[in-house]
Amino acid sequence: MLSADSASGYFPAHGRARCRDLTRLSSASLLVPRFPTSRSFAMFRFVALACLLSLVFGAVPAAEVYKWKDADGHVHFGDHPPDTEAESVTIRSGPPAADNTNRQEHLRQVLDGYTREREAREASRASEKMEAERRERICIRARARQHSVENANFLYDYTARGERRVLEGAEYKRAIENARQAVADSCD
Repeated sequence: MLSADSASGYFPAHGRARCRDLTRLSSASLLVPRFPTSRSFAMFRFVALACLLSLVFGAVPAAEVYKWKDADGHVHFGDHPPDTEAESVTIRSGPPAADNTNRQEHLRQVLDGYTREREAREASRASEKMEAERRERICIRARARQHSVENANFLYDYTARGERRVLEGAEYKRAIENARQAVADSCD
């Protein structure tokens, strides 16, 4: 809502400064990072010092705890010794030792399970890699065989007595077709 002063063009000092600053803003000036001022740095130091002091002095020192038995044989605990004989007791914070052992055993089992799973994945990957390499070698041999069969002037086969016999006609075409089929079967 505009007041009479703002309608006449008069702006209070802080209003003029704001308007002037907004008119001078550009998209490039919005991208410039602002460095902390001495005031914000002093506030940061104050907060950091307060946190540090709360950590140092916030810990309440443990009071001495005493244990004693009354005349009826009931065990009592307290922060000051009674008139009777009492022994000093150290109170530990944290979970009981048995519970801690159970947690450690559970953690060990979980970690062992993760280790077994990782080793199984690595073994599976290694076998997959070996299988892929084997298939690649078979494919390379099949392509080389196909190339040599298709580019040979003649093909021959061995007889039962070990003599060479030249393939002709249908046998020649069948040998070429077998080489092509071997490439199709072994290569993806």
